[in-house]
Amino acid sequence: MNNDEQIYDYGVIGGGLGGIISCFILLKKYPETKIVWIDKDRFTCGDLKKYSCVYANTPMNRMSQFLKELVPFYQDCLTLCTKREECEHYCILSDFVEELKNLTRILQNNKYIHCIMDTIHTIDNTDKENNMIILSTQSDTTISCKKLVMATGCYPKTLDLDTPCIDLYKALNKCIMTKLKYQNKKIVVFGNRHSGILVLKNLYELGYKYITNVVRSDIKIPEYIEEDDRELYDQIGIRGFTLQWAKTNLIPNKTNIQIIKKKDDEEKYNKIIHEADYIIYAIGLEQNNLINIKYKNKVENNQKCYTNIDYNAKNGLIDENIYGLGIGFLNFSIYKDVYECEAGMYEFYEQGMRIL
Repeated sequence: MNNDEQIYDYGVIGGGLGGIISCFILLKKYPETKIVWIDKDRFTCGDLKKYSCVYANTPMNRMSQFLKELVPFYQDCLTLCTKREECEHYCILSDFVEELKNLTRILQNNKYIHCIMDTIHTIDNTDKENNMIILSTQSDTTISCKKLVMATGCYPKTLDLDTPCIDLYKALNKCIMTKLKYQNKKIVVFGNRHSGILVLKNLYELGYKYITNVVRSDIKIPEYIEEDDRELYDQIGIRGFTLQWAKTNLIPNKTNIQIIKKKDDEEKYNKIIHEADYIIYAIGLEQNNLINIKYKNKVENNQKCYTNIDYNAKNGLIDENIYGLGIGFLNFSIYKDVYECEAGMYEFYEQGMRIL
């Protein structure tokens, strides 16, 4: 067995947006802290790269503002910040992924960060004598750290149906959907938030003839409430490019897309599912939970976002000295009885600055 004899102040698991933000926050708050950064995907920006052709929900100028705040001393490395002529436009995620690659290189060259390309299979937090968290990897290495940030991400949620499924990342990619040549197949799309609307847009524009969209409720559009100075449906509402297309085509529906609510017509829903050739799920995410965690003092769960790994959404704690950050460990808010999980780069940054 190989042992990494170095004891790190912090460990960070995950090379995606959550992991990158975590590392920069730790460097900002604790400039000389020793960090071990571990990623199973060779530090290639996590799952975001699979969705690189998708329009972001964030305008270019706000994206640039975020990057400047995250890495104020490395502006020369950031290309997105220089696209002034497009500052009001919504960028494609490929632009953001390229920027994340720049940020990853900056972190990899930082003397306080040790990068390891490996898969963590066990987190052992039961060492009460030395108060160390022991990480065991697939390559039979052990790593010791005093505190740990899990930025381990998510995968698309599915339902327990027998119908063949088209992966969401494929459905969001027009090139892939063109090559599949399923235009005459009966396709059912679950969900009508950001990803769901973009999937419907792709299918419609590619000439798919038989599209059914199964939804829980009508499309949510963010609504500014002046007396409270905040937005209703801030997180679950659609914006930007997605909203423009939905207003033009789906509100009201001017397409060949059939929209149904299961609760309104169970018999019709069952018939559609029975006849469907393929299903596409755009109904949210589930936490990646492939790591075995040996807990010391497991926290009380106070959130509804996910169910795989318990955590306290307000302080980020999964267990003593183990924090969750990123898309898999969201904070939440309740406004006018609407429960919303707070997902996004600014939300991750603000959560990290507060809890780490």
